[in-house]
Amino acid sequence: MLEACGYATWETPDPSGRYVFFQVSPDNTLIAKIELAQQKVVETGNYVNGFVVGFSPDDVLVYTQDQQVLNPSTYSIYVFDPATGGVTYTGGQIEAQTEVRQFVPALRR
Repeated sequence: MLEACGYATWETPDPSGRYVFFQVSPDNTLIAKIELAQQKVVETGNYVNGFVVGFSPDDVLVYTQDQQVLNPSTYSIYVFDPATGGVTYTGGQIEAQTEVRQFVPALRR
């Protein structure tokens, strides 16, 4: 069993339901794969900074907040590969003068 299951402070599944993001510290979230057939949660070795606040509707972007950076609050954007659980930091950030309690991503048309 994945050790993070015992000490994570927050868990967030991705929209595909194949991965779960375990917040293991205020500024670090571990990505684990859910293997239903084997009834296991397996570490991918991938992490994002901060905690997950949302996903893009297509499950390609992950938005996180670094709890160490406030006023303005900073939300980092990662590209997520739902096939492998891999993430790449884009360098993109969203800043807000007040902390966002709910994050609802949308697609532009």
